[in-house]
Amino acid sequence: MPRNSILIAFVLFSAVARAQSTGTIGGFVTDPRGAAVPAASVTATLVSQNASRTATTGADGIYVFNAMAPGTYRVSVEKPGFQQ
Repeated sequence: MPRNSILIAFVLFSAVARAQSTGTIGGFVTDPRGAAVPAASVTATLVSQNASRTATTGADGIYVFNAMAPGTYRVSVEKPGFQQ
């Protein structure tokens, strides 16, 4: 079975609330032709703590992580039939 590539785009938003700050990581996953990739598993890992959260893309390829701690994240995507 040929392996396709996944393109991941993401946007980082942040919000500050009294002495505590969190942010949102969101974006969309597409295949090389630009079509949305639904039901892909997206993992965001806070590098400094090696702590991960996972979300699944919707039918439109969109994913969102809310209330994320400040820091540097590694974001990866997996779906059977596609390369990570």
